[in-house]
Amino acid sequence: MKHRISLLILLLIAPSTSALVGCSSQKPTDSRDIATADIRVTVAATDVATPSPHTHLVATLGGPGANVTLVDGDRVDVTLAGTTQTLIAVSGAYGVAYAGDFPPSGGVALFTFLRAGSRTDDQSVIGSFVVPPPFPLTAPTGDVSRKTDLTFTWPIGPGGYATRLTITGTCFFGLGRELAADLGTYTLNAGELRAATGHEGETCVGTIALTHDATGRGTIYASSIKTETSTFQSAP
Repeated sequence: MKHRISLLILLLIAPSTSALVGCSSQKPTDSRDIATADIRVTVAATDVATPSPHTHLVATLGGPGANVTLVDGDRVDVTLAGTTQTLIAVSGAYGVAYAGDFPPSGGVALFTFLRAGSRTDDQSVIGSFVVPPPFPLTAPTGDVSRKTDLTFTWPIGPGGYATRLTITGTCFFGLGRELAADLGTYTLNAGELRAATGHEGETCVGTIALTHDATGRGTIYASSIKTETSTFQSAP
């Protein structure tokens, strides 16, 4: 069975209707020109398999009407899975962004904006957000008849995450559900996977995708989502 992990994090500091992230054509602002309270941050993270498994994180800093570039030793630090990285400047979709690589084990991430050389009278922002850890998703081996129950399992997440599932395949109608609780197991009753029209006698690969959503679990708002997949053989 094949497994795939995907992760998306969106981190927001100091929500403000006047602060725009990444879509301004105005000249970027440097960190000397903006108060910490006016900085907004968008963070995107993806799990990468090569050259070794890791979580790649990219942060874009925004302020009212412009992106923010760190100057005079100001920096952004993130601590995740026992590793602290000072994010380095990279070229982003809308100008400069800040990136770092972390172990893929998830956990509570600490985000720190450190004032070093500019506006030392202005406090730094320190907050945390939650990254769901990877988890094995186990589906049955061998052919599974659509006329029988289909049960799959996974370890219960440590954060009590909101949990969603989707099941797709070429020979049956797909479905998606919000699970009431993260129980570590779920069973589709016999007949719930209905053969697609014209494919009633076919066997195909079915893909189960299970998502742990840690949105809002932290001292600063973050949308943090991890999805695992596994496959099974769906038979008539």
